[in-house]
Amino acid sequence: ESAGGCPNFDTWTNNPQYVIKALLGNSYLSIVMVPDDSSKPQKQITPQSMGICLFEDKDKENEVKKWKPTLGPMPDFTISRDYCLPHQKLNGGQYVIMPMAYNPEFQYDFELFLYSSVPLMIGNAESRELWLHPDVEKNVNAMRNLKKFAMDMIGGSTTVEELDRNIEEHFKSYDLNNNGLIEWSEFTSALDKFCNGSLGADDIRRVFQLMDLNSSGNIDYEEFAGAVTNSVLA
Repeated sequence: ESAGGCPNFDTWTNNPQYVIKALLGNSYLSIVMVPDDSSKPQKQITPQSMGICLFEDKDKENEVKKWKPTLGPMPDFTISRDYCLPHQKLNGGQYVIMPMAYNPEFQYDFELFLYSSVPLMIGNAESRELWLHPDVEKNVNAMRNLKKFAMDMIGGSTTVEELDRNIEEHFKSYDLNNNGLIEWSEFTSALDKFCNGSLGADDIRRVFQLMDLNSSGNIDYEEFAGAVTNSVLA
């Protein structure tokens, strides 16, 4: 009995709540809620109206079972079968997702699909325990290693011209056979030297995969420059 209706009802905070945390800088999130066809509402309401509320979790130490936000966006509602809250900007920190129907008597099962520009930690609001898949955690670490690598590479660049020059010079220094590509062995040597041997082979491979966008087994200049620039700006 978790249906609480929309914010017009005092019971609206009874709705299911989920905590998310974006792990890397500014990011964007889209949420899609899809009701289960086999789950019929207790009262048939036409048209079916459902919505999603997304608000910032500003009280991370609070141990209460449910949040009762006093500020934040009011959810929109739709008459469509699926509901999407598209392209929401997350400025770091934790957020709470609250799916709902407009009437607390309109209860059904649903699935939530989250599409994020960066890895997310996800948890249930009742326990506040956030979970991250081990493979995702390794990719997050790879992104952080790539950012360190990129920050060291651009040095004190203060203009676009200096940035482009630094990137080009580093690319040429890693392309040992001058074929216009950074091959796996060349990349391994460069990154191993950068981190003084502190990264294992799997860590280096994950960074390589982030830069090798077309999975060709080599990194061309466009891929290299894009990965360096994007990781610095992330």
